[in-house]
Amino acid sequence: MDPAAHLVKRRSIHSRVVGWAVVPIVFLASPLVGENSFAGEALQWLGYLLIFLCGTGRLWCSLYVSGRKTSDLVTIGPYSVVRNPLYLFSFQGVVGVGLASTMLSFTALVAILFVGYYRFVVRGEERCLEAIHGESYADYRRRVPRWIPRLALWQDVPTLVIEPRRILRTCVESALICLIVPVMMELHGLRVHGCLPSIVTLP
Repeated sequence: MDPAAHLVKRRSIHSRVVGWAVVPIVFLASPLVGENSFAGEALQWLGYLLIFLCGTGRLWCSLYVSGRKTSDLVTIGPYSVVRNPLYLFSFQGVVGVGLASTMLSFTALVAILFVGYYRFVVRGEERCLEAIHGESYADYRRRVPRWIPRLALWQDVPTLVIEPRRILRTCVESALICLIVPVMMELHGLRVHGCLPSIVTLP
């Protein structure tokens, strides 16, 4: 397996392990904020919006980069304004799940875990891309910010060549991400009606 593919596979495994590790918090903890209060409902709906944006945003990015993340240097579409748009949308989804739980401490935890881990992931990917693409990537890295989009840099093309198999996989992943919304809504309903036991209350 080439280094780039190994890096992507390892990142995917680690992300799943961390994701499953924090799932019990969502099921076993209840929020200090009243879930039927104005503040609780505002946090929930903001979270649902961020989860939806995560799913659709990741699909949009994948139209440009799916299957070409390391073999080609993608510098158009969302990749023309920020170097890591997929991770930015994923971060929105992570924060969205936290907010939908109405537990700000849980939101802070998952956000810190995401930022801490993906700092190392991105650095590894940058070294890999520079080794593959040399000066082309070095120039791209100088022009385009890592995390904060610069919309004035936007560039696009009239058509894209895509691999239907990879896009279908991304569609399924995005649909699963969006399914988090009804799951979180059902969890809220179970807690409100006393059907889901709570071991700890978190702010």
